[in-house]
Amino acid sequence: MKKFICLLFALLMATQLTACASEATKALQEAKRAFNNAEWAEAKDYAQQVINNYPDTKAAQKAQKIVDDASEKMDLEFAETLAKEAEEAFASKNWQVVIDNYKTIVKLVPDSELADRVSSWNTEAESNWKKELTKKMKTAYSDSEWSSADSYASKIIQYFPDSSEASAARKTRQDAAAKIKAARESAIKAAAQSKLRISKCWVSGPDSAGGYELHINYTNKSDKTIKYFDFGVTFYNAVGDPISTWRIDRIEYCRDTGPIAPGGGQSDSSVYWGKYYDAPIDHPEIVSVDVEYMDGTIWTLTKDEIAYVQC
Repeated sequence: MKKFICLLFALLMATQLTACASEATKALQEAKRAFNNAEWAEAKDYAQQVINNYPDTKAAQKAQKIVDDASEKMDLEFAETLAKEAEEAFASKNWQVVIDNYKTIVKLVPDSELADRVSSWNTEAESNWKKELTKKMKTAYSDSEWSSADSYASKIIQYFPDSSEASAARKTRQDAAAKIKAARESAIKAAAQSKLRISKCWVSGPDSAGGYELHINYTNKSDKTIKYFDFGVTFYNAVGDPISTWRIDRIEYCRDTGPIAPGGGQSDSSVYWGKYYDAPIDHPEIVSVDVEYMDGTIWTLTKDEIAYVQC
């Protein structure tokens, strides 16, 4: 009985293996059919299925050869397409396309006739494009078009990193970045000053009781009416140290309630915000400003904007 069961099991296993081999052969035939019809992607898919479903078989070994050959054919076809594009780009003086396509062709089909053919176009394209980019970079910089100058310089550095032009481009990028930063700061400053100006913030005193009064002069330069003008100050002594008081973070918060029409504000010393006995106060420093307008919008000034509106 034991012998019979073992024989039956062996027969079943042999049948299963035969079936698997048959299925693998069918899938491999599909891969070969697609390959012979130059359907490279489909051939790869069928062959990969054989490798995945029937590993460690002769069929899988043959399928791997099909995958490799189909990949090579696909690379060659793609390279030929890129070469045609490069030829058209060269004729129209689109140097970047020539250079980019050549790099890809060399990766796909190195040491090929196709790569050699495009190589001569690439050499001339590199020379011409480097000159063009350098000229455009210099022109843009001289016309104060900092972003354009930076863009041209970046391409020179990316495509020709070891050239003398790249060294000049790096310097241009540094200078352009500084110009861009200055222009951005100038725009922020102008925008802030067009909405608010703080001409003075000071303390008067001490009075006979040792108290100091806080004053601020400001003007609403915007075309909107201010509902609340909130500001915070930190008091300093004569040697520049913040005066330690009971206030949270050493900041005194104050509010001027509107409506404050365009052109309005505070312009003299008749109004003051509180009396402070943290002697000796030398001067206050404005550390926060929030402007709420009647239309519900709120402008919270940054540290830089606070400095700009006091210029």
